[in-house]
Amino acid sequence: MRFLFRSLAAAAACLHLVAAAPQTQPSDISLRSRADTGGVHSLEKRRSWAKGISKKLTHIVDQAEKAGKDVVGAVSDALKDIDEELRPTAEDIGEAFSDVVSEIAKLFQPAVCAVVAKTLVPFYDTSADMFAALNPGPPAATNADQNFFLYPFVGDLVLDGIRIHYRANFAPGFSAHGVTMGRDVYVDSYAASAAPTSADFFSTVSLLLHELAHCRQYRDRGWRLHEFGERYLYGWCAAGFKYAGNDMEREADAVENRLDGLLTPQGIRYYQLWRSQPAVAALGYPSNGAPVPVVGGGPAGMLELQFERGVVLLNAASCFRVLTADESKARSLARCTIRPCVNSGVEMRRAESGPAVCTEAIREDNFKCRLAHTTWAKALKDGFTC
Repeated sequence: MRFLFRSLAAAAACLHLVAAAPQTQPSDISLRSRADTGGVHSLEKRRSWAKGISKKLTHIVDQAEKAGKDVVGAVSDALKDIDEELRPTAEDIGEAFSDVVSEIAKLFQPAVCAVVAKTLVPFYDTSADMFAALNPGPPAATNADQNFFLYPFVGDLVLDGIRIHYRANFAPGFSAHGVTMGRDVYVDSYAASAAPTSADFFSTVSLLLHELAHCRQYRDRGWRLHEFGERYLYGWCAAGFKYAGNDMEREADAVENRLDGLLTPQGIRYYQLWRSQPAVAALGYPSNGAPVPVVGGGPAGMLELQFERGVVLLNAASCFRVLTADESKARSLARCTIRPCVNSGVEMRRAESGPAVCTEAIREDNFKCRLAHTTWAKALKDGFTC
């Protein structure tokens, strides 16, 4: 953590370094003085202000480190009073000083955060080595029960060699419930073998889904720890050094929140069927994240859930039916309509606008549509197992 604190001090100094860089275009920051409210302050003055702010932040970081206090909190508290302390020595900033500080931060944030991220990546790499050293025991793969809830959201990532370290020892400075380093997921959960119906099981699945979303972010970057770490640290800096505002965390949270669709009573019923009914288990894992009303239309309360190799219906009485290949085809065609045409037989009628002459193609389409209606109506009525 000492390295982290020193790196934050270096990041504060970056504000001055960036301000000193050549400017090809005039800044859009309105730094107006009391003496000349119509002009924009010179680049030299902006550099001077940035340097003063940088020195102040560096001093705050140094003092917080020596006192063993939270650096980010100390900086946040000090910034509330920074304009009052500097105003006597920068009188021309006037009443707009606090706005100036805000605008400088906005202007230089991408450059500053890029430097912060690059500076802290070695710390991130070292942390990965530390996690590995602190957890030498054999890891576990996600099990089949967990995969029922994970697969709909991360797909075959669960089969990509992910290593779960339960009851993990965390490196100093990490206080989350889970940390992901490449294919290695470290969680503080005790629920490696929790009963699949227990609250511990579902809380562990939720945590694993969040961490697997990070694994996917790693995979999108070729599993390169350095590349992921730099991007993650940039997002952390851009969010004001806050975990919750990091866009990579928001993405993982969004994936985790989608699990709610499978944790409904109907979703849990599908899970119970998958565990107890070989015909359902043979379909593989769910490929949809939640049961939905049947695609082909059906009675009120009837749902379907699509699996890797088929579809399972669930009626209002919680009875189920696995669709055959022909029934699945009928399901997708069941919303078809019979096309009216002249001389089409007993099932067709003449339209006011003048129906088309029946062709062989129209007759064939109508035959398929009628067959789909009949097959689908039978599937909705018969063959349910309770």
